[in-house]
Amino acid sequence: MPYITLIPGLLCIYALVRGGTRSAFLNVLLPVLLLLPTNFFLKITHLPDLTFVDVTLAVMGIGLAAMDMSHWKFTRVDVYVVLFIFSCGYSEWVHYAAWRAGALAVMQGLVPYMAGKLLLENVRVAQETIRRFTLLVAAASVVGMYEFLFKTNPYSYLWSHFYPGQWGYATTQIRWGFGRVSGPYTQSELAGIIMMAALLLALWQVRWQAMDFRLGRLTKYQLRKAGIVLAIVALALYMTQARGPWIGTIVALAIASIGMAKMPMRRAILIFGFGIVVGIPAYQAGKDYLNGPRTDYGSEKETAQYRAELIDNYIPLAQSGGAWGLGRMVPIVHGQTSIDNEYLFAWLVQGYVGLTTFLLIVFESAFALCRAGLKSHFARERHLFFSLLGILLGMAFVLTTVWLGAQSFELLFLIVGWSQVIRSNTIDDSMEREIAARAAYHKGEETRVYT
Repeated sequence: MPYITLIPGLLCIYALVRGGTRSAFLNVLLPVLLLLPTNFFLKITHLPDLTFVDVTLAVMGIGLAAMDMSHWKFTRVDVYVVLFIFSCGYSEWVHYAAWRAGALAVMQGLVPYMAGKLLLENVRVAQETIRRFTLLVAAASVVGMYEFLFKTNPYSYLWSHFYPGQWGYATTQIRWGFGRVSGPYTQSELAGIIMMAALLLALWQVRWQAMDFRLGRLTKYQLRKAGIVLAIVALALYMTQARGPWIGTIVALAIASIGMAKMPMRRAILIFGFGIVVGIPAYQAGKDYLNGPRTDYGSEKETAQYRAELIDNYIPLAQSGGAWGLGRMVPIVHGQTSIDNEYLFAWLVQGYVGLTTFLLIVFESAFALCRAGLKSHFARERHLFFSLLGILLGMAFVLTTVWLGAQSFELLFLIVGWSQVIRSNTIDDSMEREIAARAAYHKGEETRVYT
């Protein structure tokens, strides 16, 4: 039965042949990425353990390389992404003569990056991607809410019947007497990252009445649908009970609000200044809160202390790894088996080459989104750019509390690739007419929208 893992790959091949890479991306890759779990594997001798997403990404990568590479535009981030992925594979090869981690990094990192650069430059494809992303996350969240009350992950329960002996490596965590919702995203913190992204994109859709771009006439049903999607995602984010993604969402919303301001630069300065005024005392208060020995294991304070001790315990080990790190078999220090900090994890596993390139990837992508947002003359477009920037920087914050895994890895590199092809003031006349017509309709006028 594990061979059902190959089915999404076959569907992707069919979509590529019939409709090209855009069809395969929208109709196969996004649903597989956002609806199917990544903690069940097909094990084939001499190959890495493959998930539904891995198989689909492998086929998608071949399709992109064969059909769309002629449109590739080189940027500095290409170099950083290649170095980051190379460091992942090379560290494994140097220490363990293994190549599987490098192959997975190519599929999980490079292919989403290629998809972002090659497909999302088209405004209509980007619009449809946002619409489907939010709908799919909302659908996954509705099913995942079962875990909050019944403390059992329905995705793990269902798919374990097709993968004998594989219950997945993530079990439901309990906090405040309820299960922490993780859905198909492995664990609650990673689910929180996906839901944070969906929340910001859903807010953008509600603000600009863009839930269903294909229909010629806006209806009240469409606006209600956008609001329902937003409410579902917000509720599911709360049910993750993950403080890191909650705070990351606040950071992301603050950044996204810059795009809605009439004077975005002034809003940006105010938010940055407020962040410094609040952040420095909050940081000091956090340090005081974490003082003392770890007790009451599993409590909120103890888990925060655990993450703080990771830095002290593992930095000397990371420094010993040199340029290429220690590979994935990192020695355990003081019984801390989980490295809940992506920056520390990248340093340990991939050395300072991996950590440096990862930081450069995030910085360059954030700079590109910020520059495009500040140059844009259209509030709708500017709000989208700063929403993407908010998602990226929100993720950057959350990754101080969790590793970059499961679907969040692909999401990050998809946004990074998208950031490299975003251009300001690309809304054409037909889109402007549609926006004006939608606004007029909501004021009570009978307006027909032509696209």
